[in-house]
Amino acid sequence: MQNTTNQIQIKPTDNLVTITQWRERKEDHWNNLGVNISLEESVEVHLKDFTNRHTKRAKEIDLRQFVRYLTDNGLLTIGDLGKLIAPELRIICEGFLDGLGQKKATLQRKKATIKVWFDFLQFSFPKLIKVKPKMDSDKYKLTRNKGVTKAMTLEEWFRLKQELEKSKKNPRLLVLCQCALLLGGRRISELLNLKWSDLEFEKSLVVIRPSKKSTDETIHFLPMTAQLKCLMESYRDSMNSWKYEQRVFPVRQQSVDQSLKRYGNKTGIKNLRFHSLRASFITWANERGDTQSEILNATLHKSTQMIRYYDRTSGMITNSITKLSGI
Repeated sequence: MQNTTNQIQIKPTDNLVTITQWRERKEDHWNNLGVNISLEESVEVHLKDFTNRHTKRAKEIDLRQFVRYLTDNGLLTIGDLGKLIAPELRIICEGFLDGLGQKKATLQRKKATIKVWFDFLQFSFPKLIKVKPKMDSDKYKLTRNKGVTKAMTLEEWFRLKQELEKSKKNPRLLVLCQCALLLGGRRISELLNLKWSDLEFEKSLVVIRPSKKSTDETIHFLPMTAQLKCLMESYRDSMNSWKYEQRVFPVRQQSVDQSLKRYGNKTGIKNLRFHSLRASFITWANERGDTQSEILNATLHKSTQMIRYYDRTSGMITNSITKLSGI
């Protein structure tokens, strides 16, 4: 067998450009083009990455407003932005946020939008945008209060239930509250999106479709207890007519919260709103001694962090120390 090694012609590499050099030249060319790209054009390219139209619209409004502020300060292109150092960027960004005079929640959202935009610019033009504004101060941070969403005690719930049963003007409100509790403290938006076709009486299942503005479109199935089945069948029979694709609760969220708050004040339960049913369910489950896995399966939360956020159980009651004895 002949040795073919000598037959292979090896070309001299003096005039060849290595892959690394080729990439650097391409990157330099792209960065040179980026010097004259307007900030408005960069915003348009950045927004193409967002598919949710609500999120995209909110970010577009924030970034257009920020770009106008930059333009007023003489920053028109990416090249102009790349000339600034980190402290200057921070002054520019915080000057924009401070000048709006809006609530902390709004400023926090705008700050996050600006940060993501700078991440995009630095990724696209690493040799132009070398620094990002460091807005890590506590100026725009929100402090969450654990007691924001009230959780009712069982005594308060039965008092409220008794008052709702007396009401002839709004019989649907009691069914809505009971349905929320019997389905793991469901959000009002999830219940208002519920259709009769989502209630599978034969299989004893309830289909829960996503209602929050997110990319997660997972459909969940929750068990329909005997009490819930009896409740919904009775509610359906009380209606004059219904269709499978018709909403189960054809009401507005604002009117539900207003009515529930009014009944709460009437029964001596202050700061009551529909989301209180979610906190109440989680608190009662913890008091019963349900496991974290059981609660997550009911509320459909993705982490136990939100379970702790809604839990109003005293740390002295649900504590492993109280179960320890005889050591």
